[in-house]
Amino acid sequence: MYNVLLVLVAIALPSLGATYIWYKRDTISFFDVGHVLLCMFLEFLFLIHTQIHNISVTFTLYMASLLVCGMLLFNFMPWFNNYSYGMFGPERPTNRTFEHAVYFHCFTEDVYTTIKGYWILFAFNIPTSYNTSTGVIAFDLLISLIVFQIWGHLRILKHNLLSIMPKEGMYSPEENMRVREMLKEIIEHHKLVINFVDKCSAAFSEELFVFYMMMQLLTCTTLLEVSALTAEALAKYGPLTLAVHQQLIQISILFEMVNSKSKELTDAVYGTPWECMDAGNRKMVLLLLQRAQTPIALKAAKMVPVGLQTMAAVLKTTFTYYIMLNAVAAER
Repeated sequence: MYNVLLVLVAIALPSLGATYIWYKRDTISFFDVGHVLLCMFLEFLFLIHTQIHNISVTFTLYMASLLVCGMLLFNFMPWFNNYSYGMFGPERPTNRTFEHAVYFHCFTEDVYTTIKGYWILFAFNIPTSYNTSTGVIAFDLLISLIVFQIWGHLRILKHNLLSIMPKEGMYSPEENMRVREMLKEIIEHHKLVINFVDKCSAAFSEELFVFYMMMQLLTCTTLLEVSALTAEALAKYGPLTLAVHQQLIQISILFEMVNSKSKELTDAVYGTPWECMDAGNRKMVLLLLQRAQTPIALKAAKMVPVGLQTMAAVLKTTFTYYIMLNAVAAER
């Protein structure tokens, strides 16, 4: 509720500032207009920060719900299947063993043939699957929040560039001085974002490579398991197949958001009123334009920018392997 209140205040105050300028338009000085506009831009900047914060909080809750739902489905679907087949009743089906979420080679077969052994392995699988799910979800969440922050900073940079107001003719020396300070802050901010992206690429380069490699294996395997199209296969592997593909698509779309926002930043730099500036400010705009033309993207193995093209390549290879393995299974 406090964040909602802050958002409402950040929307109301610029509106009141614009109304103040409108009603005082005949008497207010040029510098007072600049002061009010400066306050409005700061409030809009705060609004962007608050929006990114709320998106991050909402996404964190969403990922936590995925963790809970995924763990429950993974552990209790086998339990439900055992219950459906009457494995907990006094007369269990002959030649049938208990179904588990995870299978291990144990020193005894009682975990698969007796009720007591089943509950022991069932209890052991819960923390095991929780730790595995937490590791996967935590990595995805960390990467996603990093991407949100990069995306938010790119939006702020674009907003600051668009806030440089054009005018007819050339800027005055005082206006050129203010524009120069704004350009310096924008260049420093852009340098900060570039350094942060480089550090993230260096830190998560190998993990992203392994992530997409494992996604290749997981998507292929889950498609093969669910391809039986029986009720048991759909119930057991259907949610897992959807979750794996959703995870791949979700991460790739987030990376693509950064790439697209980076391209918008280049257009925003070119759209600044550079023709109104003096030679020094034009050189700064040219420097920023040259830097902005290098796409901002996290890279897997420090070489491959990840995004929708990477996702499409993974899915294309997945379906190729799936068709091949399905044909081999049909022959057998």
